[in-house]
Amino acid sequence: MKVYQYIAAVSVALSLASMLPAQAVTVDATDIPTNLRSADMLQLTGTWNTLAFTDLAVAIGTTGFMASNTTLVSVDMSEAQIEAGTDLYVNGGLTSNGVFVNCKALETVIMPEAEQAANFGNLRQAFMNCSSLKTIDLSHCSGLTSLNSAFENCGSLTEINLSESTQLTGSSAMAGTFRSCVALTKVTLPSTISFASRTFGDCTALTDIDWTRYAGSEAPIFYSDMFDGISDLKVITLTVSSEVASLFENDANWSRLTIEAETGETPIEGTVVDASDIPTNLRDADKLYLTGTWNTLAFTDLAVAIGTTGFMASNTTLVSVDMSEAQIEAGTDLYVNGGLSSNGVFVNCKALETVIMPEAGQAANFGNLRQAFMNCSALTTIDLSHCSGLTSLNSAFENCGSLTEIDLSESTQLTGSSAMAGTFRSCVALTKVTLPSTITFASRTFGDCTALTAIDWTSYAGSEAPIFYSDMFDGISDLKAITLTVADEVAPLFENDANWSLLTIHTYSGINAAMRDDAAVLFTGNVLRTQRIVTDANVYSLTGTLVMSQGIVDGEWSVASLPSGVYVLSYMQDGHRRSLKFVKR
Repeated sequence: MKVYQYIAAVSVALSLASMLPAQAVTVDATDIPTNLRSADMLQLTGTWNTLAFTDLAVAIGTTGFMASNTTLVSVDMSEAQIEAGTDLYVNGGLTSNGVFVNCKALETVIMPEAEQAANFGNLRQAFMNCSSLKTIDLSHCSGLTSLNSAFENCGSLTEINLSESTQLTGSSAMAGTFRSCVALTKVTLPSTISFASRTFGDCTALTDIDWTRYAGSEAPIFYSDMFDGISDLKVITLTVSSEVASLFENDANWSRLTIEAETGETPIEGTVVDASDIPTNLRDADKLYLTGTWNTLAFTDLAVAIGTTGFMASNTTLVSVDMSEAQIEAGTDLYVNGGLSSNGVFVNCKALETVIMPEAGQAANFGNLRQAFMNCSALTTIDLSHCSGLTSLNSAFENCGSLTEIDLSESTQLTGSSAMAGTFRSCVALTKVTLPSTITFASRTFGDCTALTAIDWTSYAGSEAPIFYSDMFDGISDLKAITLTVADEVAPLFENDANWSLLTIHTYSGINAAMRDDAAVLFTGNVLRTQRIVTDANVYSLTGTLVMSQGIVDGEWSVASLPSGVYVLSYMQDGHRRSLKFVKR
């Protein structure tokens, strides 16, 4: 049978390991229910614009004079696409309102990823009177044009970051924005912003305004009542850069606050190397921080700079490489030709302990990592879980004697005849490896991995036992010490194979959804089973595409035709829309 893992549809992070109550409702922008007043958790999918948010406001009951909602606790927009210029100030009838105005129980709002969050415009009154709101991140909302009364009376909000919101310059864009946010302690401001009446009115807990980004050449306008209700402005520390501190210190109004000059931004630890300007010699650098757009040629230049090209070349200084801010061109290799021979970029970096990979979308662009970290004997930390484009790991981690765990769960293109040759050979501390649905082993893939005890291959999707290379576990005397975990429907393929059965085969049958007494559905293998009748059952991909639908499910519904992936099941039960996520492996 197939293996499923279940996670509630709304989570406080993108982690698929989280589980929240089944009352979460997945709402696609193309199919917004007319009534969502009973929903306590919303997860938004699909492509949203002002009109779609207007329909959402009508559904949750926040349109109209004094309208309110006392049920909604969280809104997760992490998977939503946002059209440019989308407003959360909408006209849902006779009046205009913020979409989530008067949502008294709303505690958490998870914004879309950065590029999408930048598309929001007018957030006037968007969260006004959300007295329970504690968590919202506006740090990537660079397109905001108005926060007029956006958080007025949000008495539980403690901190806000507007560092990228440089378009809040209208005369009333910040009018009453944080008025009566009595728990607000810290605000981070962008380089340019225009205050207005009662921006911070009655923010009696406010102690910290970070305006180190201020880029003006004169003191900004101080609105007469923007701190209305705060008796002693000296309790508020306004932090600015040392270059502009005098502008505030010499202003009669701004100097009523405590002005603190910062000498500059905290420097990035290590040497910043931009792909367009790579120094010729980086052999003394202990920490590298890569920025800009990198390709194979740029990594070739980096290898030359750190001294890892040429026969037996090595580097004993480099301790960490941070690629978290790097952009990676598609098909970028870390196996390069830097002279008379080809090498992995970081081969023989004896002191290298930590490699921070780029974010998921960029990490997917790496291709050939042959010998990339070979002989990096101190390497302990690297995350390949999002490297879906890898084509070779030939000797990539050979002799990485400090590496303990690796996740290749998305690397489905490692199918070349030598793609996995010697990949982990002599990784004597390696204990666990997570494999993708498809992979081809080769000579000494796990040679001399004497600490290896766990191989997670629950994603294996083959119909016959995979090829077992004769010496891929060379140097390991007792293969029974290694537990190979697979889905229970493929377990016989391994158990009945003369070679694979030398390992300890463990079956994994998944986690069903019936973890609460009121659960209406559970999965057994390929089959959704209902405890009682459910209606309007829909399965969506994470992009919001409807992939399966069933009007009434009374007993069983097979989802065997779905390919491996992550899905959202949405269904009606007892008059309420419920949903959960599941992973089909």
